[in-house]
Amino acid sequence: MRAVLLAALVAVPAALAVTKPIHSHNDYLQAVPFWTAFNLSVMSVEADVWWQSSQLFVAHTSGEINKSKTLQSLYLNPIMGILNGSLAVPNPISVSNPLQLLIDMKSTGSSTFQPVSDALAPLRAGGYLTTYNSATGTLRPGAVTVVGTGNTPLASVVAQNPRDVFFDADIRTLFSTVPATGQTWGPHISPLASVDFGSVSNTAQMQELVLNAHDLGIKSRFWDTPASVSTWNTFWAAGSDWVNADDLAAVSNAWAAFSGALVPTRFEYTGLDAQKALERKEV
Repeated sequence: MRAVLLAALVAVPAALAVTKPIHSHNDYLQAVPFWTAFNLSVMSVEADVWWQSSQLFVAHTSGEINKSKTLQSLYLNPIMGILNGSLAVPNPISVSNPLQLLIDMKSTGSSTFQPVSDALAPLRAGGYLTTYNSATGTLRPGAVTVVGTGNTPLASVVAQNPRDVFFDADIRTLFSTVPATGQTWGPHISPLASVDFGSVSNTAQMQELVLNAHDLGIKSRFWDTPASVSTWNTFWAAGSDWVNADDLAAVSNAWAAFSGALVPTRFEYTGLDAQKALERKEV
């Protein structure tokens, strides 16, 4: 059973992604934050955020804060400009060409979550955010999916209703219940699940983790990965949805070569309920 699933999954990345299955790790360190990735059709970007002096600064460490570099100026303003049409681009952000924005909360989650949520107000008002309504159990895909990582407090994510800031889960623990809730993990809480690649023993385990995520309708990501074409190809062949990368031009070229060698078959992730996923895991 598992061998059949793995064989079927190999072709998934080529057709599933409208754009490239590449995540711009520490995107704010690019020559031009956000735009370097966007112009290469890399539609997942990550910003480290610090809440200081009533501002959300983007920097790797608190000592590197530059007061001109804020979440608003580097990311939210250009994203809104593309969405409302004030910035003309060849391939606008849309529900069919969505952007994933990872916000790595570096300052304490208790102090940072609400300012991040408040900063998203214009995107929220425009109806651009992926949103989950717990009252109706409805997950509505949006042009932009915001995922909190780092110190993002899970309790604040779960408490938010409607929810439009989601949680980057630990891909190794998806078959446990969500702490303090008794709920099952799923895209309504975590559309993304990640792990340090250094904690993965081998390719077989990586494939197992990808399948576990996909069974629950969750996309997968591995971080702190070696930067080489062979490594990127291994991730894509295993069906991993987002390959962490810093050299976006090189990884884009690698994806063009890899995807061009695959049969362009379209696959959809429908997700299994938790019990079926557990049954499959036990096979």
